[in-house]
Amino acid sequence: MDDSIRDQFAHIPERISGLVDLAYNLWWSWNPEARILFKQLNHQAWKASVHNPVRMLREIPVEFLNRAAADPAYCHRYDIVMHRFRKYMSTAGTWFSEEYADRPPLTVAYFSAEYGLHHSLPIYAGGLGFLAGDHLKEASDLGLPMVAVGFLYSQGYLHQQINHDGWQEDVTEPLDRDAAPVTPVLDADGEDLVVRVPHIDPPIYVAVRKVQVGRIPLYLLDTDIPCNDPENRGISSRLYAATGSSGSGRRLSSASAGGRCSMPSASSTRRCT
Repeated sequence: MDDSIRDQFAHIPERISGLVDLAYNLWWSWNPEARILFKQLNHQAWKASVHNPVRMLREIPVEFLNRAAADPAYCHRYDIVMHRFRKYMSTAGTWFSEEYADRPPLTVAYFSAEYGLHHSLPIYAGGLGFLAGDHLKEASDLGLPMVAVGFLYSQGYLHQQINHDGWQEDVTEPLDRDAAPVTPVLDADGEDLVVRVPHIDPPIYVAVRKVQVGRIPLYLLDTDIPCNDPENRGISSRLYAATGSSGSGRRLSSASAGGRCSMPSASSTRRCT
């Protein structure tokens, strides 16, 4: 994890500092004993965070953290979960490593417009997203060598409601980036990794973000960055848009930038100009 992210959680006692690593890996979302670790810090804070560990660790009063770090029973449960988590994150002993021990090096690139992983990461709308999300979780449990690519929808969910005049209206719930389990992908100079989509003028730039889903890295493409023209910044703003332009831009971005994300050795990154 990037040190700039870890520094934001300096208030967490060293004894239980692994909670940060756990919060930024969605492994916790399908492992009940990991969820319970967060809930037992403080039930009310867990409820107030809408079961979002990143938000909870940012907002919980430090006295609850200190109390947990000094509680032998909590620390025992913490040690058990963290041991299981760290053992899980190794590639040894997985179904894939045992069944295909002599395989040639390969990586599966998985592309989807949406991933239903947890409501703290609103980048899905329904069945397709949940199917894609379950594919990543199962691939992680099996130890498949997979890299996933999608989009970071900065405007998050779009809710519909009836106003006092009886008309339907849209209500946007923007993505709270600070409270989402998303980290920046950095280049060799420690700057945000930005990829230029080829063959388009004016150019479209895509920043790369990362979500860890167990063993599977999910790279999210983000066009909402200053070096893009205003109309292009919205390409990845919503999953479904009223016009087709955003969808076309996403397909182009996914085909080019997404392909490069799945091949880390490719020397095709660009600085914003």
